[in-house]
Amino acid sequence: MKKASIKKGSIILVTLISLLIFWCVSVSAAGPVVMKIGNPGPANPHKHMIAAATLVFKDYVERHSQGGIKVEVYPGFQLGSMPQMVDQTKMGAIQACTVFSAAATLYVPEINLIYIPFLFSSPEITWRVFEGPMGQKFNKLWLEAGFVPLYMADNGGSRAFGTTKRQIKKPADLKGLKIRIPESEALKIFMESCGAAAPVITFSQLYTSIQTGIVDGLETPVAVLSFASLDEVIKYASITNHTWDMVFLIVNQKWFNNQSKEHQKVRVYLPFKGLI
Repeated sequence: MKKASIKKGSIILVTLISLLIFWCVSVSAAGPVVMKIGNPGPANPHKHMIAAATLVFKDYVERHSQGGIKVEVYPGFQLGSMPQMVDQTKMGAIQACTVFSAAATLYVPEINLIYIPFLFSSPEITWRVFEGPMGQKFNKLWLEAGFVPLYMADNGGSRAFGTTKRQIKKPADLKGLKIRIPESEALKIFMESCGAAAPVITFSQLYTSIQTGIVDGLETPVAVLSFASLDEVIKYASITNHTWDMVFLIVNQKWFNNQSKEHQKVRVYLPFKGLI
């Protein structure tokens, strides 16, 4: 009887060990969780701070997940326009994307508040606002829209004008000009109140549109004036600081919720304010 019990126990132990080995092999064979990020910034981290920030995020996540998450970054609008990347993220075709404030307003209209002219007088005040109740409200609205916001950063700081006909020193200087804007109702109202036409043109068509005279310039974050060689087609750069600009890294909420608690906790590190 005793020998039978020992034999039975041995069989159970061997079976459990076999199942454990099988599980380990299966997990290993499955490989790391892949996180694809659509990024409108360039591949070169020296050309735009968002490109650098995304690579820092990639390095941090891969190291602190101990290889459990593999981050794949697709820069330079490889996966489509910014709204297209956000839609792909929402549908789960990709796991995450970087979205600038203008495109973000299509999903969280309240973000248009950032484009109220001369609302923020300094970076310090801007961050005080976005790290406070307003930032918490934006996070809640992103969640309601089906996304998890992993970090928020400035998109090159305050906004400026790049023009071909004249420098912008006062609102009246905009009258009669065609100034390209991203998709934002607040920016459209602002530009039209200054007497300018405000056509919406995708970023990939912007260089040619300025070069051929379809528009007389653009309204953009300061850092973007030299991005994509736009300095080749504009004659004047006017640093007006009329509004601020932010960028968000958003993740498909369902995908995020399906990750382990350990992987979800990796997101708590937010170095990007200090980085840029």
